[in-house]
Amino acid sequence: MFGNKIKGQIKDLLQHFDKAVEGHIDTALQITTRIKAMLNSTQGDILLTIVAGLENKEIVKAGLNEILGALTSANECKQYSDPGEKLTCFIKQLKQFDPKLQDALLQKLASLLTGYLDGGRMKQFVYDLFTQAKYSTTK
Repeated sequence: MFGNKIKGQIKDLLQHFDKAVEGHIDTALQITTRIKAMLNSTQGDILLTIVAGLENKEIVKAGLNEILGALTSANECKQYSDPGEKLTCFIKQLKQFDPKLQDALLQKLASLLTGYLDGGRMKQFVYDLFTQAKYSTTK
């Protein structure tokens, strides 16, 4: 019974899903999907590959630079100021983790990037919830 109540609340929340946030989630999930593809790639300029075809490339680059510096797993990468170098370092570290942990970190990255792209209008847990729901429906 308790589970049904929570499911109902989540369903209600998702029905009021902000369309602007949905667009940001789509962008963030595109980025994390591309990052995941880079785990098995040896491409040259990773950052350009990740943001290729996006309308808001510069905002995404700035967001990635800020967020990658904030992620605990990217501590080693904080020494880099260039977003491309920071992303390359993050991907190198990500390769060392179990695939389930990789997915968890990429989901958190997507959530943080969604909040960044949305200007941080909502609490982070809302971006987490929306990103997880969107990710779950596309997986």
